[in-house]
Amino acid sequence: NSLTRLIHWQPSVQGGEMALISAWDAIPPMFVQLAEQGMNVSRFSLYAEGAELLLTLQLERLNDG
Repeated sequence: NSLTRLIHWQPSVQGGEMALISAWDAIPPMFVQLAEQGMNVSRFSLYAEGAELLLTLQLERLNDG
């Protein structure tokens, strides 16, 4: 997606931390895509970086039961 750039990825056994530069329009669908991939967002932060947004996500894998 040209609206989003990955700038940091720190994987862990449980999930990981991801930081992205993104346009506002790309952020809501991102949460849907992560859920479809079996990832839960436990925390996130959103900061303005000029005309773009810096989105940091703390991810956890969802257990399938």
